[in-house]
Amino acid sequence: MRRTTATIERLESRDLLAGISVTVDFQPAGVATQAGMIADVGSTYAARNGYTYGWDKTNTSLARDRNASISPNQAYDTFNTLLDSAGAARTWQIAVPNGKYNVRIVSGDATSTMSPVVKAEGITVISGVTTSSNHWIDATKSVTVADGKLTLTNGSTSSKSAVCFVQITSADGTTPPPTTSGGWPSSTSAWKTAASSPINRFESHAFSYHGKLYVMGGWANSTFNSTKRVDVYDPATNTWKRLKDMAAPETHAGAAMDEANGVIYFVGGHRNSLKNYAPTNELWKYTFATDTWTKLSATLPYKMGANTCQIVNGKLYSFGGNYADRVTNDPDTFMLDLSNISAGFKKVKAFPSARDHLSSVTINNKIYAFGGEFGHDKKHDQQDILQRYDPATDTWTRLASMPGSKSHAESSSFVMNGKIIIAGGQKDPQDPSSSVYQYDPATNKWTYLSALPAARQGTVVQLVGNYLVMTTGGISTENPQRNTWVVKLA
Repeated sequence: MRRTTATIERLESRDLLAGISVTVDFQPAGVATQAGMIADVGSTYAARNGYTYGWDKTNTSLARDRNASISPNQAYDTFNTLLDSAGAARTWQIAVPNGKYNVRIVSGDATSTMSPVVKAEGITVISGVTTSSNHWIDATKSVTVADGKLTLTNGSTSSKSAVCFVQITSADGTTPPPTTSGGWPSSTSAWKTAASSPINRFESHAFSYHGKLYVMGGWANSTFNSTKRVDVYDPATNTWKRLKDMAAPETHAGAAMDEANGVIYFVGGHRNSLKNYAPTNELWKYTFATDTWTKLSATLPYKMGANTCQIVNGKLYSFGGNYADRVTNDPDTFMLDLSNISAGFKKVKAFPSARDHLSSVTINNKIYAFGGEFGHDKKHDQQDILQRYDPATDTWTRLASMPGSKSHAESSSFVMNGKIIIAGGQKDPQDPSSSVYQYDPATNKWTYLSALPAARQGTVVQLVGNYLVMTTGGISTENPQRNTWVVKLA
């Protein structure tokens, strides 16, 4: 399948962590590899690409690249099989530290049907029948490795167990000891219970401004009714106060704060309930000092949501997200000159590995985009990708992947002492996470920090003055909470 995804962005060298997060794309030699993955071309078990992995016997002859138009991307289009041409079973392994892992496998073939059965460490991950309308089976299971190798094998009842790709991630609770860094609490017990949010909510917008936490909109109940409510939390007094309701889209907008001018910009997003949701292409501004909302003249060329935004040198950038179908990822990057809003949004360098529900921050006039997922309503394909955009040169650069794949951490990602924090969020298979990762731009390395006091997706975690505050979020995709925890920093 001829794709340019893998060649759009320049890769920088990265250091592997003790915690594993790797996705292996099974494919013939010499074809493109899906961005963010490493290639397996059917060679025997050996060191390569920074890992040690491969087959019990050479299996290159059965690797395929279908070049099929129905394949969602190159990773689905290529495969190798755990049954050779004589019907003999093959074994594939990768060296990992002993511990627990989440193993996601996608099995299938764009041009034929099959009944694949694929096991990881003896546990059945894939078992089913593909059809002419659904060519792939996608499943995730947790397994335990005790011999230093994670092993994939064929189930005895299978026919043509074609494996497209496997994603292996250290499970929460089986991670390296946390690093104590930059004032982050050394243990989970440092978090103290605080005044609960006035309402349950998750996937809200949240901002730290002048020592207070502003929480805006989001889903307010398990039937995905949105709320326009805005509440501000003062950690110094442990009190909440209600402000004027939102006029901007209540959830899934790209949002960026211009702290110097005391405003937030909201781009796109969703209104109403999920059942009757209405995506928009609008641009809104919220002013802290006056608690007012203003609709601006510029609009995106189409309605969308789950994008992300940042401001660099007076210019607003929006990228990622889904079109109105809530599935198709938008590859465009838009720029709006805030000193000339009437000129509208302009396209700049396209966003590589376009995805939705990702996080972003700005450090030293460069934008860092990380996590997210492919194809929200259908695939829920969580990602560990980190990219950096330089507005001065209009270029995207691939950096070290996160320790694990997750999304829905837009309001729990921020900068602390010059380093990126991504706390909580959604991991495969649509589960909440309590893990906290830290990225150092100076070294291009990720480390683990101590976990949050609870696993939450679509949660709020922010540095608010000399406090860390965590509030709201879901313990599942349809169960919003109102708990709040606080850590006072030295």
